[in-house]
Amino acid sequence: MSMIIVILIGAINNPDIDWSDCEYRTAKRMARLTAIAEASILLLLVILQSPIRIRFFISYGVVVCAISMLLEIRKKGGIADEKC
Repeated sequence: MSMIIVILIGAINNPDIDWSDCEYRTAKRMARLTAIAEASILLLLVILQSPIRIRFFISYGVVVCAISMLLEIRKKGGIADEKC
């Protein structure tokens, strides 16, 4: 579920960062590519039956990222301000 949240949202333009439209689109694309790469690596580790500790740390990072995105959206009052 966290991976889906990260892929759907992509990136959040914080006023402290103040990305241009081009930078924002690039950040969203890179965030989505990173999420897909992490999901692929996690799937490969499951297939190779790697230790659960390694898989846990990757999964934990994705969950923390998704929670951070949702908290930022809640603080901003939604994603209606987002472009792209």
